[in-house]
Amino acid sequence: FVAFTGYSAGFASSYENFVFKVKGDAGNLGAFEVKFIENGDTSRVYNLTTYSGVSDLGNGWLQVSIPMSDFAATIAGNSGFLLGPLGGQAAPFTFLLTDIGFTSAGAGIIPDNVVYATDPAVVEDLAPPGVDNFGSGAVFDFNFAGDPDFNPAIRVASGEGYGAGVHVGFVAFTGYSAGFASSYENFVFKVKGDAGNLGAFEVKFIENGDTSRVYNLTTYSGVSDLGNGWLQVSIPMSDFAATIAGNSGFLLGPLGGQPAPFAFLLTDIGFTGTAGGGGGGGATGELASNGGFESGDFTGWETILNGGTIAITNDSSAGNFAANLRITAAGNPTLKAANLAAGDLTPGQQVTVTFDWKGSDANGGVVDIRLFSELSGGGVSKTDIIREGAGFPANWTTIGPLVFTTGPDVSGGVTLQFTAICGAVAGCVSDVYIDNVSIVAN
Repeated sequence: FVAFTGYSAGFASSYENFVFKVKGDAGNLGAFEVKFIENGDTSRVYNLTTYSGVSDLGNGWLQVSIPMSDFAATIAGNSGFLLGPLGGQAAPFTFLLTDIGFTSAGAGIIPDNVVYATDPAVVEDLAPPGVDNFGSGAVFDFNFAGDPDFNPAIRVASGEGYGAGVHVGFVAFTGYSAGFASSYENFVFKVKGDAGNLGAFEVKFIENGDTSRVYNLTTYSGVSDLGNGWLQVSIPMSDFAATIAGNSGFLLGPLGGQPAPFAFLLTDIGFTGTAGGGGGGGATGELASNGGFESGDFTGWETILNGGTIAITNDSSAGNFAANLRITAAGNPTLKAANLAAGDLTPGQQVTVTFDWKGSDANGGVVDIRLFSELSGGGVSKTDIIREGAGFPANWTTIGPLVFTTGPDVSGGVTLQFTAICGAVAGCVSDVYIDNVSIVAN
């Protein structure tokens, strides 16, 4: 490990995230320690092959972002830190580090067209004509001053208007013209609440036909952590395409029918961009080449074995062939459709991903499937996590269509990456089959 020492006590207490880039073999990265030291120590061990705060930068490099809240017990007094694989290993090892440091909590997105904002200097050009709880009993405070980060904010407290013991809390914004939101690209807002309420959060565009979507804001790819419990949420308006041309209002809040009262906060609600992915890029249509592997080989794909196997198989969802990634020891075989449409996509452009998959996992075997917005000089401006963890479907299952927006720099194109992962656990299996991959630029 390497220890950085001699700082003033509490030097890192005001930051939101600890970030670094690391490169090493999978065995060493499977149990990686970060420890803030002196005047009391707080140590955390992360499996960087599966941790949700890790992005694959390619060529073995990982970008790691860890919330400083993990070290809250002692961070006010710590004057140094160390990081590295757990010690006591059976053989010599090395690893690489760079770009080590800290990031501060951000203000997040201020919408282009604003329904509600904390900053009084922001023009609320879409201030709602009406606000409603539709008989739920929910109570609204649009000038809640009790939060230190966003003051004022909207506080929504649940009610029992639908029956005693049935706690419901949402806020509906009504009275707009039909189709008022049809020209926008993303619906954005900031929210703060407990994890239970944010795990099933509804956004619904209403009147003249309704389209409702429920998101797990603790895992959704369009969420970023602003610190102190606040989440920045960005949802593509394509999710509501079925009725948005006629909708004249919307509502948002945790799913109702809860067994106890609850409350949550909202601010900086509104819309960004214009429909069509910010004007559209030069590239449209299908980007994937040989998405069904019907060439009988990996033409159009990159394969990185990393201790496992990647093969063409006749066990397919459709057609004659599919891809199979398999690992039964410490490693992470990776299959990539890499740097598609480099130089021909624009920031914020919509990309639709669909594929079929199945597999089997045991004893810690996991899968990691991600879409990256790549920079032309290397690196990633945005990572969308499509699947991660265990619990593979035993039968062929279609994922998608999933609509993503590209990051703020997509000069290096987009990369769809499939990784089967095992740690150094006896009997580990990650056996993944992939077929019918489609990546469409809209």
